[in-house]
Amino acid sequence: MRSTTLVILIAALATPLATAARPSRFDGAWSVTLSGPAHDAEDDDAKGSTHRFTAEVIEGQLRGAHRSEGEPGWHFLHGRIRKDG
Repeated sequence: MRSTTLVILIAALATPLATAARPSRFDGAWSVTLSGPAHDAEDDDAKGSTHRFTAEVIEGQLRGAHRSEGEPGWHFLHGRIRKDG
């Protein structure tokens, strides 16, 4: 009886690990375009911008950065991609 309990416990602990690390159909390198519209007031300083950079999806998780942390215009995107994209 004791060995049966141990086998069930090991199987229960191993199941979440096996399902957590699954590749998704979106895995791979992606090209990201992040656009912000110009401010519509009379303020000339608020011009629109477009930033292009690469991101990577691994096991359904997106990670991508534009420039280095702390630099002006730095962006960091991360998050889980849903099954429907």
